[in-house]
Amino acid sequence: MIKENLKKEYNLEEYGVSLIDQNDQVVVEKLNWKGEAKKSGMQMGDIISNFKIENPERPNKSIVYPFAFFALLIFGYLNYRRKNI
Repeated sequence: MIKENLKKEYNLEEYGVSLIDQNDQVVVEKLNWKGEAKKSGMQMGDIISNFKIENPERPNKSIVYPFAFFALLIFGYLNYRRKNI
């Protein structure tokens, strides 16, 4: 299943952005005014330093982290209590 996700090709034109190479930098040349790029806050002339593609099947961090922190506190307390007996 993981290999299937890695084979997916991403198209910047579907995202609503056109890029050019200018002075050894990648710059936003055109934006589709109704595209996702404009909705996410990109503007013409922005310099792109990197792309981050998130896995949509991964659970949201704001949901997972509080549960993980709570479990860490419980196990830490149980370990502390066992150590001091």
